[in-house]
Amino acid sequence: MHWALVAHRDQRDVNLASLRMLVVADGSISSCDAFLNVFQTKGLRPEVICPCASSPEALTVALRRPLEEGTTPPSRGVLSMQGLSHGVIRVDSEEKLSVLTLQDVGSVMPGALMCVVKVEGVPQLCKTDEIGEMCVCTVATGSSYYGLAGMTKNTFEVFPVSNNGTPISEFPFTRTGLLGFIGPGGLIFVAGKMDGLMLVGGRRHNADDIVATALAVEPMKFVYRGRIAVFSITVLHDERIVVVAEQRPDSTEEDSFQWMSRVLQVNDTKPTLYPPCFQCFIR
Repeated sequence: MHWALVAHRDQRDVNLASLRMLVVADGSISSCDAFLNVFQTKGLRPEVICPCASSPEALTVALRRPLEEGTTPPSRGVLSMQGLSHGVIRVDSEEKLSVLTLQDVGSVMPGALMCVVKVEGVPQLCKTDEIGEMCVCTVATGSSYYGLAGMTKNTFEVFPVSNNGTPISEFPFTRTGLLGFIGPGGLIFVAGKMDGLMLVGGRRHNADDIVATALAVEPMKFVYRGRIAVFSITVLHDERIVVVAEQRPDSTEEDSFQWMSRVLQVNDTKPTLYPPCFQCFIR
């Protein structure tokens, strides 16, 4: 989608009016909106954009089906990132930079069951206002890691339990590695991935969320082609988040300082991401 946006001016005769379904692999709401804004004049209809969710272990987890004309538009959620750091879902307003806007990725695949379990400890079911790791029960997933019995049992042979410790099913579930929740109408919302989860100051932050927040600070003026990476390191028994961004070739040192200062101010709204725990490096 990125390269289609870059090259769209060279393709003046494109007509997308007959397109019935456009499957988006990552489900990013910003990329979908940018693509729609550019190609809507070429006949692209918003209801044909169908984001999906997938992982190497669970394969395709959920997929939005094409909507009929005149039906309700796809669901969106604006969530507080401070609430997400506590593992809970709190609706916020879009005027803030410290929020995460999500779109649904449709319903779970036919014949599959899905549940959301707590990130750590016993795979206990989350409450409806909690975020956790998604697990699916279906025959259309992976079955094992070759030669790794322990990891296989922890990933492909999970038995979620209710509040009283009773298994909810006699059949095993598979961990998807995706963080999210099940919204109204059974719609699936994905907020991040387990492998991008960072524990800072007793709260959890997702690398994808930090990237989205940093890119929201004048993304086209400074960061070159969206090239930005986020990871955490341990310094004196403290976990610190590091942001590495590639600046545009024509950016000055003053531009770098102003962008870095704005990113620190935005993330300063998160109590655990005060400047000593949050460092920017400009490449």
